[in-house]
Amino acid sequence: MKNMLGLVCLLSTQQSKTGFAGITSARKASPQILYNKCKEASIHNIKMSLDTLHYCHEHNIKYNRITSSLIAFDDLWDWKNDEEVLKGLKAIKQLSEYYGIELIIHPSQFVVLSSDKDEVVCNSLNVIQYHYELCKLCGIKHIILHVGSKQEGALERWMSNYLLLQEEVRNLIR
Repeated sequence: MKNMLGLVCLLSTQQSKTGFAGITSARKASPQILYNKCKEASIHNIKMSLDTLHYCHEHNIKYNRITSSLIAFDDLWDWKNDEEVLKGLKAIKQLSEYYGIELIIHPSQFVVLSSDKDEVVCNSLNVIQYHYELCKLCGIKHIILHVGSKQEGALERWMSNYLLLQEEVRNLIR
């Protein structure tokens, strides 16, 4: 079997950026400051991801997990219509294809489709949709989810909520 090593997110010398200390400070920012800081952080994260792909290629690593925080505060600004961000995401896709590196992504442990709380499930569906958008734009092949739970009825809730996702999204979930 050939080298099947993978690299998780960014290199230890790299740090992903968010532009703000937390969600509260991001929400308090003016729309222009929010846009500027989130865009700056996202472009930084995209560049770090490109550097990571070069590293993977140089070390014959064929799998790379893209950081789920690639786009800083993705739900607070219109990154899907920013030409520079879209250009960067396309560059990730092109470089990974050129190098033959398969991309995966792993939403946080707070994505819980088996939750008995509607708000948690709704947020989880939104986070998965964001990851799906990244998959399309970056050429990511797999979305890795935590699905285990010991709660009563968790498996049934997970299956029911999983079926709420579009088929294209379900096809990427592992």
